Amino acid sequence: MTAWQRAGTQPVRGSALHCSGFGCVVRLADGRLAVLPAEDPGFEVVRKLLQTVRRPELDFFVVQDAGRRVRVALARAAQETAPALEALGAGSSAAFERKITDFLRQTAEWDSRGAASDWRRPKRPTRAERSVRFEKRLHAKARSRE
Repeated sequence: MTAWQRAGTQPVRGSALHCSGFGCVVRLADGRLAVLPAEDPGFEVVRKLLQTVRRPELDFFVVQDAGRRVRVALARAAQETAPALEALGAGSSAAFERKITDFLRQTAEWDSRGAASDWRRPKRPTRAERSVRFEKRLHAKARSRE
């Protein structure tokens, strides 16, 4: 049992919003934003859960509450139930990947040009081609005057 659990603080419900290399941003039930540091043992659980479920709600303990900077730690019960929640999300992502694979197989048989339209702008001659044409006309005009 950790120090803040022995102190009698109750777990606070919160939803994980974002995880990065520095930690996770958590919105607590009372509306405050809190940080779950990357060094916390529950960080990996929250990060993996956030990849499978959108805004998972878990129990957190408030470790440090210094004004606007609130630091939390994942509650023990949430760490134990997270693998079960993760297994639920893993099945849906496998089905989603299967759908994507089927769609890509279907589209491989479509027109090779893809979404290119049937009409295109006529290709404009390059600047060098335009100047060569101009020079030919100029020389032809000069010869006709002779």
